[in-house]
Amino acid sequence: MRKYAFLLTITITAAACHGPNGPYRNMEKWRLLDHEGSSLPLRAMPTQVTEYSYPASDSVTPEKWKGSFRRYEFDSSGNLVSIDSYIDDTLIGSIRRRFDENGMQETLTNKITGKLTVTTSRRLPDGRIKTIQTQPSERPTTTIFSYPADGDEVIRDDYADTAAQGRPVQIAHFYYERYYHLVKVSITSRDGMFEVDNFYKRPYAPDSTITFSGAGLFKKMTQRIIYRSDYLDNPLLIISVSKTVRSFKEYSYQYDKNGNWVRRIATTASYKDANDSKALPAVTVTDREIVY
Repeated sequence: MRKYAFLLTITITAAACHGPNGPYRNMEKWRLLDHEGSSLPLRAMPTQVTEYSYPASDSVTPEKWKGSFRRYEFDSSGNLVSIDSYIDDTLIGSIRRRFDENGMQETLTNKITGKLTVTTSRRLPDGRIKTIQTQPSERPTTTIFSYPADGDEVIRDDYADTAAQGRPVQIAHFYYERYYHLVKVSITSRDGMFEVDNFYKRPYAPDSTITFSGAGLFKKMTQRIIYRSDYLDNPLLIISVSKTVRSFKEYSYQYDKNGNWVRRIATTASYKDANDSKALPAVTVTDREIVY
């Protein structure tokens, strides 16, 4: 399941492509990625969002959980430029980002160890964007993004070094519809070939997602996810079915006057088969404080 959950996250968060290259484009403006890989755009262009998550059993007196939270900040163009993580009111990690015509520059700081993970981007002569990530105790890695002028496809090539020569360790093609609908992802890596298809009836979020492994005669469906959403496109029920696990996630929301949710209650349960009654659901509350 971890592999396919990772693929789903890629399908929602990718931002990169071949052909005549246009300008760098951040495809994730005004968006916050949650644990399910969902990232509906926030309404009314907020400048800051603080999220507190805690077990529902503590929802009556959640004060002791208020010291653990994550704070996000957006610039005036909708780019997510700052993420700070706190535990017991102590800053444990921070991310700072800067966006320009050469892509995204990012610094991730572990406030406990003092170690840095740095991502730098620059434009190559052919118009592609080369991004190098350097982190402690790991070899630097490279990702090359291409942005075609038509904006409906993105290709991401991942390399295990900074030279970025030879065959990439992973190649991913992202296909968009109407700019913000990611309709298909095809991935070729050392683990094989995978495809993720998203199907839409609503403005932003997909109604269903199907993941395949293999290609041609060997192409097989490995996971299907079905979404049922409310009138604001936020999921009320997510059903995920694979060969070995079936999971259910139910949500309820409270909204502010701008249509952004400020409280979400999530109930999650996983079953190895239809007759498995041993899985106890976990209920989590997430509160948001939003500054406009």
